[in-house]
Formats: sequence, C-alpha cells, structure tokens
Amino acid sequence: MRESVDNKVGAPSSEAIDEMAMKLAMFKTGDETHVTIECNLAVVMPAFGTMDQKFFYGLIKQVANAGSKGRYPDATTIEFMLAAIKGGKPRDEVEAMLLAQFAACLVASMRFTNRLAHAESPQEQDSAERVFNKLARTTAALVGAFQHYRAGNEQKATGRSVNDGGRTIGENVNPPVQETASEKRVRLISVRNNPPRPPMNVPSEPEPVTPPRTRR
Repeated sequence: MRESVDNKVGAPSSEAIDEMAMKLAMFKTGDETHVTIECNLAVVMPAFGTMDQKFFYGLIKQVANAGSKGRYPDATTIEFMLAAIKGGKPRDEVEAMLLAQFAACLVASMRFTNRLAHAESPQEQDSAERVFNKLARTTAALVGAFQHYRAGNEQKATGRSVNDGGRTIGENVNPPVQETASEKRVRLISVRNNPPRPPMNVPSEPEPVTPPRTRR
C-alpha cells in the first residue's frame, strides 16, 4: 500500500520523506517543555522559512511550549502545529512566526470549543464562549495578516503596483499596433493620390480703430 502511494504522480518519494522527517524528543520540567530535534537541517529549515539555526530551534521550542498541556508534552498537538506551519510554506521568518501564532490560536480555540461543548453551567458556557470568540477573531486576523504580508512581498518581487491596475511598472499600457505590409502599401498609395494640402492662410480681421478724442 505504501508503494502505491509513493508511485503516484506528484507524490514525494520515500527518500524525500526521510529527508523531511523530524524526530522530536520532549520532556517537561514544570511549565517548560524541552525539545531535542534530530533532522536534516539543510532540508528541514527551508520548510520553516529560514536558514538560521537559532531561529529554527527557538521556533520549535516556542511551538512545543504552546502546544503542551498538563504534566507531559502533547506530542500529537505539537506535531500538528509544526505540520500547519510547514503546510503554509513560509518564505521567510515573519511568515513562519505568523503561521506559528495561527496554529497556536487554532489549537487554543478548539480546546475552548471542547469546553463549550461540555459546559455544565451557564457561567462555564459564557466563559468558554467569550474566550472562543476572541480566539476565533484573532485566528482570522492572523490569516489576513499573513495574506497581506505575502501579497506585499509578491508585489515587490514582480514589480507590480496596486495603483497601476496590476501592470508591471514600465510596461507600455497602449503598445503600438504593428502595421502589416498590405496595410502599409494601401496607406502609401492613398497618400500619393491624395497629397496633403497646405493650410490656408485666412486673413484676420483688422482691429477697430478708435478715433482720437477732441478737446472742447
């Protein structure tokens, strides 16, 4: 079954999957989650929008702490958050951080959805509903911020502007129409048979002369 999946068009090969694999060893001391990462850094770090090891390790640690709950690290949730970041295909560190915040807000909002579904009193229901609504709005705002930031980078890369209607800067809006050989021949014959006439000089009317005033 694994071979049939890997042999599909566009499916990553087993070698590519192995290179992208990340092995995480996690443990908690108090409220802090410690993570040890084993992976091919040259392949995995670009998937998180960076080639800076300090940023990469710091991001993984922050995600691990945001996804942990209780006495032990929640490996399933942490791996989900990391997959969400990679799935967004960040192009730089800013996009990676926005995606990490998005994943953290999404996980938190789903936890409060669970609380809302299991609320046993109106007070618990109101509390869970308020927090869920705030997290849902924050999640939507992060999606908008991510799209806005990426669109701005794409405009800079392609030299496009919103004010010019999406046309490349320096592009001729109305390019000259190419004249065919037959059209040029017809135009020359028309000019030969109908030469342009010189403009007529129309004499201007003389200005009225005011007679001089006589003294009495």
